[in-house]
Amino acid sequence: MQGYLDNLKMGVENFKSSKSVDVSNKDKVDSDEEGQGGGGGDGDDKPGWKEWLYLAIIALTGISYNSQKYSLPYAFGYHSDDPLQMNNPFFQISVEYPELATYYPLLSGFAVLLPQAFVGIYTGVLTDKVNRVRLLAAATILWSSSTLLAGEIDNFWVFSGMRVLFGVAVSCANAPGLSLIRDYFSKDYRTFANSINSFSMYGGYFFSSLSIVFINLFGWRNDYDLTGFLGIILGIVTLLVLQEPERGRFDSPKQKLTKLEENAGQ
Repeated sequence: MQGYLDNLKMGVENFKSSKSVDVSNKDKVDSDEEGQGGGGGDGDDKPGWKEWLYLAIIALTGISYNSQKYSLPYAFGYHSDDPLQMNNPFFQISVEYPELATYYPLLSGFAVLLPQAFVGIYTGVLTDKVNRVRLLAAATILWSSSTLLAGEIDNFWVFSGMRVLFGVAVSCANAPGLSLIRDYFSKDYRTFANSINSFSMYGGYFFSSLSIVFINLFGWRNDYDLTGFLGIILGIVTLLVLQEPERGRFDSPKQKLTKLEENAGQ
């Protein structure tokens, strides 16, 4: 009887020991998953100078978009008491295009926001299927070209069409930009990276306000030409410098498996 009790006690102790090992192994696996895919911030998860350079370029595309978006309101609102500039179409876009007195509310908001909203619905899907760097670069070149052409043409309706084209182009920028940031930075750095990218909106406001100074010196068309030309250069730099990262680079193995199963089910 005593031998039976001793064997039973030994079996219980062995069972407890095996459970302790299982729990320890499970914790180790979970820890490995976080370290490999969760962006733990150690080792390879820490961004290098290239990632910060890529972020700066993405933020500059946002500054370009926002500064060009508000180029029309600042140009339309420009007014000078200088006799040489008063009622001069070289300086005052409202004199160049008297139709703006009627259509300005549509061109300043509706003509940009409506195509941006509708096309933006499909941009997220497109971002998952194409090269994101090329998409962002193409969008930057397209909206900057529309601004450049708006400064060159002499037809109000073509000018209006360029505003619509601008709205279509900028709708293709936000999704690929955010997606690239997600794969450039692990979760420990991603929030900070996104906050820097968000600053581009205010940077765009700042540079668009400087257009008043530029218009006063060189006229509204040259202001459009300069911002459009710089945006095209930025789009080319985006295409040549940015690298397409692995999608889901910082996802855990479990997250990657889930995505594979979802893709297989489609």
